[in-house]
Amino acid sequence: MRSTKSLPSGGQNRKIMVCGTLLGLLWLTGCAEPGISYDYTKLTITPQQASVRLGANTTLEAMVGTYEVTNGTWIVEGGSANGTISSGGVYQSPASMPTNSAVRIDYAVGSTVHSATVTLLSPVPNLIAITPSSVTTPSTMLTAIGSGFVSGSVLLINGAATQTTFVDSGHLSTAFIVGNPAATSVTIQVINPNPGGQLSDALGLPISLASMTVSPSTLAHGNNTVTVSYAGLPVGATLLVNGLPYTTSSATSNSITSTGYITPWTDGVATVAIVNSSKSIIAQASVPIQPSAVSYDVASRFINQAGFGPREDMIELIQSLGLSGFIDEQLVQPAGAYPENELDREFETYLVTGPSVLRLRMAFAMQTFIPSNVPGDWVPNQPWEQKLENDAFGNYRQVLSDLTSDPNIAGYLNLPGNAASNDPTVHPNQNFARELLQLFSLGPVLLNNDGSTQTDTLGNPLPTYDDNTIDELSRALTGWNYAPPVNPLFTVFGIDYTQNLIADESQHDKGPKTILGNVNIPAGQTAAQDRDQVLNAIFAHPNLPPYVSRILIQRLVKSQPTPAYVSRISAVFIDDGKGVRGNLAAVVKAILLDPEARAGDTNPRSDDGFVQDPVDFQIFVMSALQISYEDDQPNALPGELAESWFDPNSVFGYYSPTYVIPGTTINSPEFQLLSTYTIVQRSELLWSIVSEHQPGFNNNDNTWLYNTFKTVPAIIDALNHLLYHGRMSQAEQTIIASTAAAAPDNNTALKYAVFIALNGDQYTIAH
Repeated sequence: MRSTKSLPSGGQNRKIMVCGTLLGLLWLTGCAEPGISYDYTKLTITPQQASVRLGANTTLEAMVGTYEVTNGTWIVEGGSANGTISSGGVYQSPASMPTNSAVRIDYAVGSTVHSATVTLLSPVPNLIAITPSSVTTPSTMLTAIGSGFVSGSVLLINGAATQTTFVDSGHLSTAFIVGNPAATSVTIQVINPNPGGQLSDALGLPISLASMTVSPSTLAHGNNTVTVSYAGLPVGATLLVNGLPYTTSSATSNSITSTGYITPWTDGVATVAIVNSSKSIIAQASVPIQPSAVSYDVASRFINQAGFGPREDMIELIQSLGLSGFIDEQLVQPAGAYPENELDREFETYLVTGPSVLRLRMAFAMQTFIPSNVPGDWVPNQPWEQKLENDAFGNYRQVLSDLTSDPNIAGYLNLPGNAASNDPTVHPNQNFARELLQLFSLGPVLLNNDGSTQTDTLGNPLPTYDDNTIDELSRALTGWNYAPPVNPLFTVFGIDYTQNLIADESQHDKGPKTILGNVNIPAGQTAAQDRDQVLNAIFAHPNLPPYVSRILIQRLVKSQPTPAYVSRISAVFIDDGKGVRGNLAAVVKAILLDPEARAGDTNPRSDDGFVQDPVDFQIFVMSALQISYEDDQPNALPGELAESWFDPNSVFGYYSPTYVIPGTTINSPEFQLLSTYTIVQRSELLWSIVSEHQPGFNNNDNTWLYNTFKTVPAIIDALNHLLYHGRMSQAEQTIIASTAAAAPDNNTALKYAVFIALNGDQYTIAH
C-alpha cells in the first residue's frame, strides 16, 4: 500500500527528486510523490525470500521504509525459463522446473539494483481418475488423469514407487503387474518431486482377474507337466513358469497342457502365467513348489564331504532325505564288488554311478593305511580295498585286526616271516610294529582329546611310545606268515591276497613283553593271543580317538579343524552314546553333522574346506559331467598330478596330515601335492577332459547339465549352484560369460563355461 507521508530527513546521500509537471515543464523522473525525496540505498524488496509453486504467482514490492517505489524496473534473472514479472511486481512462475529452483529477482532504480529470491516448488498433484477403472489382466498399462503433474512425478501403488512415464501435466502412465497372490484392490497416489513435493489424494483401483486353475496344485523340482484351465484361451497361447517357456503338448479353448523344468535350487512358489501370441500375460497364478528337506546349495556342498563331488542324482537324494537321513541311507548301502584286475576302473565307476558314495569315501579316507603294489599288477590291492569298504561303518577294533592280518599291508612292512630271535641282542624286524603305532593308530606324540600335543615342562612334545615298546611289540607280533594260496585269480608270486596271515607258533616269541609302558603280556601265549592283547591295548589307548578323529575330519570336511571340533568327535569315538568305543558309523555321522562342518552351509570361512587332491579332482569332474570310462587310460591321470591310484611312493602316503603350507600356519595336507608343474598340468588335463580330447573318457553331451542348460546364462546359473553352492562371485560369472561369448559356437561356449568354473580357485578349494 502506498504511503502519502513525507520521508523523514536524511543524511548526505539523500537525493531529492520531484515528480510531475509544473508550468508545462517535465520534471525529473524517478520519484514516487511530488515534493518527496528518496534514498534508494535504503530500498528493500518485500519479501526478500518467497516460495511459489510452478504455474502460480506471487507479488513483490520495492519499499523504502513504509513507502513503495514504483519507478524502477523488475528483472527475472535467467530469462523467461525462470518465470516472468510484471511492472507492478507480480511474479509468474514457469510451468516446468528450471535447472535451478532458486530464482533471483532484481529491481533496478536510479543507479542501484536490489535483489530477492523466489524458490520454486513443485505443484500439488491432483489425481482425478485412473484408466482403466479396474484391472482384469495380470499385466496392465495404467494412466493417471489429473493436474499438477510434472516431469519427475511418480505413481505410487500401495505406497511403492513405479516406473512412471510423464505424458503431460494432466497425464502419467505406468505398467502394472498384479502381485502374487493377487490382491482385490490397490491404492494409487501421485507424488511430485522435491522441492516441495507432495502427495495427491488416493484413489482405489479394484482388481478382478479371470479364474485360472493349475494342476497339479504343487510343482516339483525337475521336469513337470502342468495343465492350466482358463475360459476363453486365445489361439497361440502358451505357458511361462517362472518366466521360462514350457512346451505345449495340447491346447483347447479352455485348457492348455505343457511340460518344462524347474531348477532344483528354486524354492518357495512358481509363477505360472498364460501369455498370448504377442507374449503379453493374460492370466497368472502362484503354485507352491514341493519343499525339500534341505536346500540344493546345502546338498551340493554336503556331497563333497559325504561323497565324491557334485553328482546331480546324489544332490537330489540329499535334498529329499535331508543330511541325517542321507547318512542313514548310506550306512546300509553295500560295499562294491570288484572283478579281477579292475580295482581302479571299477572303483571310479562306483564313485561316479554307484549308490555307496559315503562308504567309498570313508574307505578312501582310511587310505592312510598304505598297501603295497606289485609292479604292473593291481590284484594285491583289491582284497584290501574290499576290507576297508567292509570296515568303513564298522568298529575301529576290526580295522586294527584286518590291517594286522592282511597279507598286503603286513607284507609291505615285513611282518610275514618275522620270527623270534634266539640271540637276545638281535630283535625281530621292527617295521610293522613301528608303523602300526606311528601311522595306523596312535601317532608319535601324546595328544589331548582335542588333538593338541601334550608337552613337558619345557614345552617339548611327549612321545606316545619309546624304543622299548617298539622292540617288545615286534616280539609280540612274531610268528605270522602267508597262507597257502586257494584263489588263483588273486595270487601273485605265490601270495594269495584274499587269505589272511596264519600263525606259525614255532616262529613266535613266547616270552613276556611289556608295551606302551604298562601293558604286560604274559609268557607262553600263542601268536594270536599276543596279537589280540596288543591290539586291545592300542584300541584302549587315549591317543587313538583324537589321532584317528582328526585324520578323518581332514579327509572328509576340512584340513584344519579346530580343537573343539576334534574334541567333540573324539568323544563320540570314545562312546557312541551306547557305550561302544570306536563305532565308525557314529563317528562319520558326527563328523559330517558337526556344527563346524555345517557352518559353511550358511557362513563360509576362507580357512574352511580342503584342496581337492588329484583323485578328488578327477572324480569331482567326472561326477559333475557324468563321465564314464571307455578304457584304462584315465587311471593314469592322478599319477601325472603326483597321486597314483593305490600306489604312493612310501608307507607315509601321498601327503602328511601335518603338512603346513610354507610361509603360513595353515595345515593343508593335500597342498603338499601342489607345485607350479602340477597346477599347470591340472588345468591342461581338465581342458582335455571337458573338451573331450582326453583318451579313455566317455563324455556325453546329452547329460543333465548340457541337456538341461543350453545357453550360457543358464549354464552359469547351474554351475553356480552345482559347483559353488550359490556363491560364485559376480566377477567370475562375468569372466565366464565374456570368454564364452568368444566361442565359435554354442556347444564350445558351454564347454568354455564348464572349464572355467571347474578350474577356478574358488571351486578347487572344496569349502
